[in-house]
Amino acid sequence: MDSGSPSGKRPACAGCLCLSGFFQDAPSRVSGSGLRRTFVLCFLDLAVFKCEGAVRKAHEVRQVRAVVHALQDSDRPCLELALGAQVDGAQRANRFADLHTVCFGRPTWRPAQNCAEERYQVSHQAILNGIDVLLEDDFRALRDLRVAVVANHSSITLDGRRTVDVLAQRRDLFLTSIFSPEHGPQGNVDATVGDSTDERTGLPIYSLYGGSYRPTPQQLHQVDAVLYDLQDVGCRFYTYITTLGLLLEACGENGVAVYVLDRPNPIGGLDVEGPCSDSDHESFVAYHELPLRHGMTVGELARLFNAERNINAQLKVVTMGGWQRSFWHHNTGQRWIDPSPNIRDVTAALLFPGVGLIEGSNVSVGRGTGNPFHVFGAPWMDGEAVARAVHERTIPGLRCESAAFTPQDSVHRHYRQPCSGVHFIVEDEQSFSPAALGLAIIEILRERYPDVWEYRSIEKLLGRSDLIEAIEDRSPELETLWKPDPDFFEARARALLYG
Repeated sequence: MDSGSPSGKRPACAGCLCLSGFFQDAPSRVSGSGLRRTFVLCFLDLAVFKCEGAVRKAHEVRQVRAVVHALQDSDRPCLELALGAQVDGAQRANRFADLHTVCFGRPTWRPAQNCAEERYQVSHQAILNGIDVLLEDDFRALRDLRVAVVANHSSITLDGRRTVDVLAQRRDLFLTSIFSPEHGPQGNVDATVGDSTDERTGLPIYSLYGGSYRPTPQQLHQVDAVLYDLQDVGCRFYTYITTLGLLLEACGENGVAVYVLDRPNPIGGLDVEGPCSDSDHESFVAYHELPLRHGMTVGELARLFNAERNINAQLKVVTMGGWQRSFWHHNTGQRWIDPSPNIRDVTAALLFPGVGLIEGSNVSVGRGTGNPFHVFGAPWMDGEAVARAVHERTIPGLRCESAAFTPQDSVHRHYRQPCSGVHFIVEDEQSFSPAALGLAIIEILRERYPDVWEYRSIEKLLGRSDLIEAIEDRSPELETLWKPDPDFFEARARALLYG
């Protein structure tokens, strides 16, 4: 970097001495690269800092957070180099650990395990999520506000920092609390979740999948805005979007603004398919009359909910930078993070609207195996026969083969029972239709196992009685009904934000 001096020499400065204090207790034995980085950091040209006095004063009283804020207020390249510096070792000075915790929202390595934590790797051309757009804009829209955030493990910036930590470290806004959706703050629970406390910030975490599914007036008291930052998968019955709708309702009733920090739809924003639910079947897996695959982002869904349901909340969507409707996850340049315990890759997200549709019945969809939603089966099923039947449907982009598996999750169907079934391999995601697969599975199971398959158990996820009646009657009308409501496309068009 530029030394800031015509001669190119690096003048000594109080800021350099101040920052070097962070390393005075560092381990005496470090790797060569770690040692080099430490010296680089210690001898940085900090004469360009505009806040040397603030840095020195903060350091004298060991206020690490204030030191970092002073760095942030001065020279960004210098801060980025500081964030990149590491000292290897099993132990480290507390102040150095605090510096990294404040900057990253997590330690650079876990001392207990004596190993380096892998950094997040993203493309230089990665699509900016809403939180990253806020960062680039220095949070101007939220300054001086008291905010809460709906977040979980998927709520991170492109460089791997938690949204919660980024907000908590700001001096120009005040983070009051955290709300967590189904699966909890870490996204690893397949049951109801209670309230808890965030270990890093000490903030309360209110569960929206426990005693209450929406924030209470008491939880919203003295909150100016709630931020929503969750990764969706593009399917109607994925519950994070129900949490979004109920959040809009609660905030609308209590005069609290909602900021949706938008994120990509991992299975694209063009394809819309499958039947819509109806208003008589609204539930936590059917908040609004959406098709199985809606082709929208959470920001767009928020606009649709707010308008079509007359919620009229104070809604603001922080749009992504660079996202296009034709983009799938692999086009975003972002690292994949499982949004929930059993959506472990993009293919699982793509299969979910079709395979997940039948999991309310007496079949396993692979939960408790290494391939959830890639497989389905049951102890009473002939996997080879069903695989042949699916193959005969010639669903574009799909190949299937028989499979045998034994679920090991006691919470879900057929725990420790050997199942015969089908393994789905998506060979062309662009031409594959999960809604077509869902229809094929339903018709095949109804035809082959009329007295065994509990088809009525999927009514909640289907969200319509006429569909269940058509399944019961094995009516050819089912295929005609298996399409989105034309009115949905009009409402969707009004809510779209991206080309």
